[in-house]
Amino acid sequence: MSHLPANNKGAFFLISMLILVTMLSFSFPRKKKVLVSEIPESFSNIATHRIGAITIDTEDIAISLWDNGSYTDGDIVSIYINGKLIKDNIKLKQKNKADTFKIKLDKNLNNYLLIKSKNEGALTPTTVSMTINNEAHTDRINLVVDSSNNQAFDLLMR
Repeated sequence: MSHLPANNKGAFFLISMLILVTMLSFSFPRKKKVLVSEIPESFSNIATHRIGAITIDTEDIAISLWDNGSYTDGDIVSIYINGKLIKDNIKLKQKNKADTFKIKLDKNLNNYLLIKSKNEGALTPTTVSMTINNEAHTDRINLVVDSSNNQAFDLLMR
């Protein structure tokens, strides 16, 4: 390096440091995206309780809903994804007659699903069983909602 003029030694040092930093940034594993839950504390002036998270593999999911009570008593719910109404006034039936529908999630967002009770039926509270099916697996969730409590959970993309 003694053959470099003095004004080029500083530039050589800077370039060497940039190359080193670039090499080091590729040699360490990258951190996964940190979840920042977007679930609101309340929705439609009703408290919302975050009950956890489900990891999914694709943005396309199928949701099935049914009444989790000892018998179907007229429970009615609505489903929201990221605060947007997806299905309104779903009358919950027996498991073998579950309502099933497909949803495409936004892969650029931290998605969440929220269940809101519209009618608690003959027996309170509203009891909901749900499966979320995507390419790799199916998750089952049991929820209990009423006129003063919504429930929600995060949908995490791998």
